[in-house]
Amino acid sequence: MTAPALFERSQLSRILWSFRREFAVVALLSLVANLLMLSPTLYMLQIFDRVLTSHSELTLLMLSLIILLFFAVLALAEWIRSRLLVRAGVQFDEALNERIFRAGFQAELEQSGHNPSQALADLTNIRQFLTGNGTIAFFDAPWTPIYIAVSFMLHPYLGWLSILFVTNLVILGIIGKRLSAKPAEVASKAEVEVNKYLFSKLRNSEVVESMGMLGDLRRLWLASYEKQLARHADAQAIASRMQAVVKFVQYTQQSLMLAVAARLDARDPTAPEEGRTLGHQFAGTGASFGFPELSERGRELERASNDELRPALHRLIACVRATMQHAEPPRTTVRRDG
Repeated sequence: MTAPALFERSQLSRILWSFRREFAVVALLSLVANLLMLSPTLYMLQIFDRVLTSHSELTLLMLSLIILLFFAVLALAEWIRSRLLVRAGVQFDEALNERIFRAGFQAELEQSGHNPSQALADLTNIRQFLTGNGTIAFFDAPWTPIYIAVSFMLHPYLGWLSILFVTNLVILGIIGKRLSAKPAEVASKAEVEVNKYLFSKLRNSEVVESMGMLGDLRRLWLASYEKQLARHADAQAIASRMQAVVKFVQYTQQSLMLAVAARLDARDPTAPEEGRTLGHQFAGTGASFGFPELSERGRELERASNDELRPALHRLIACVRATMQHAEPPRTTVRRDG
């Protein structure tokens, strides 16, 4: 298969195109994993809809076995995806490391001023990105609109709340990137300079030893190394603070989503399923106790559309009140012995 023009620009892009099958499998596994991510929510809904109403231990057992199977498939899909990316990263490194090594060696011979070790470090960073969370997040990101759509299906308020929460996380991510990018870049450059300085002196290690300059060299290197460690510590501190803020906001938003869902359910007694269940109960029991009007209103509520559900419920309540007012109290017979 001929590579698109976008992947013909460089050898790096051509090598990435050669891993298209691996990326396709990773996309398929991401599809399976993200679909199974909905399993805990569906499990919770089934517990409330089926187990708590029927008090059936067999239903609870079967639902638990099914959710355990889904979790096992989810773990297997994520494990295969991770292993496939690691293998692809190793093959990617093997396809480029020789060329980078030769280019770095040639640059050192020509005294071009480029750091050969930096090129190999960049290759390592690319390989780690391909095998790490970056690629996984790339394949997981398209599923965010699907989760939002599911929230809209549950309730429009939940859908809009999901959009707000996703926007908050995106804004926090942008802020975290801007706050941590510069310190991380400074720390990385400082590390490269320290290593470059040390390696340049080690090439003349015999001269340094014979002239007794090892102590001075160590003091100079240690001063630069401590500054580099301090810059790394500052960058990691900023990243840690932002990670803590993101986790706090994420967990808070999850709890708020559950609280809003519970509030919506408690505030709306005419939820379609609950209303129709109530109507079904009245339709089946009203006539049995001698109240055909209640059965008729129950069937009306059971068959009502979502827009007609609330008026049908009000008519049923009015019928219950009228029936209670006109119903005769039960007569009790007193039996006298003797």
